[in-house]
Order: sequence, then C-alpha cells, then structure tokens
Amino acid sequence: MPLRSRHFSVEKAFDDFPISTAWELLANTDHLNRTIGLPAITFDQVTVSEEDFYRAASAKALGIQTVRWKEYPFEWIRDRHYAVLRVFENGPFTRFYGGIEFTPAMEIQGRAAAFNRENQIEPPIIIKVGIHHGAAIAVNSNDRLDY
Repeated sequence: MPLRSRHFSVEKAFDDFPISTAWELLANTDHLNRTIGLPAITFDQVTVSEEDFYRAASAKALGIQTVRWKEYPFEWIRDRHYAVLRVFENGPFTRFYGGIEFTPAMEIQGRAAAFNRENQIEPPIIIKVGIHHGAAIAVNSNDRLDY
C-alpha cells in the first residue's frame, strides 16, 4: 500500500491574548494531549549513539493497542516555534511531524513587500496592523477594499 501524506494547518488570530500565555498552553504537549482526551505518553531513556539520537515513547491507542515510536530532537524557540518528528514502529501512522509557530503581526506585515515582488502581484497586497477598539467598517475605495 503506498504511503499517503496528510497536511493539516490551523491559523488563528487572538486579540488581547499574550503569546507567552498561548505558548504555555500549547507547548506543554503532555497537558494539551490529556486535556483533549489523548492517552498519556510514556517516555523511555534517550538513546545516543554514532548512528542515532532519539527518545523512545509509547501510548495506548483507543485503549487497545500500544503504539510505539521514536521521537527525534525537536526544534524549540521559546514563545515562537517548536516542532517534533515521530517515527512510528507500529500503529496506523508511519511518521508525524508537527508543532506550533507564532508569527507577530508586524513581521507578517514586513514580509508583504518581498512576497509581492517574488510573486509579481500587482496591485500589491498590503497588510495593515493597528490597535483598534470598537466598531469598524470595510469600504471599497478605488476598487480596493480598505478599512
């Protein structure tokens, strides 16, 4: 049976929610897994050799089968990004690569000019960032949506 890749992505903007608070909630994956009903993960000792570097882990899937995998060192930049690679020895998956990334709005805004240039977008996409409280209105001015 050929391997199939599935890609899932979720993006969400949170108003008045500090990145540090979101980080504490999402980066603590054991707590997050238990909160959303996933089984507890058991970690073994770290294996270090010239050929490999991983931590073995396992969890009971649906209360029936124990799924085992190797968890390879992951990327971690506090309050910004983390990712992990899991290579499964059994169960329904062969590999899992996932994580979270926070991108400040000002950085996204700064990337817009390069994106427009690289993709030859005309008129250019403009990203506006501001602090607002209360009602807002979007208008179409000179065939451009604005707020």
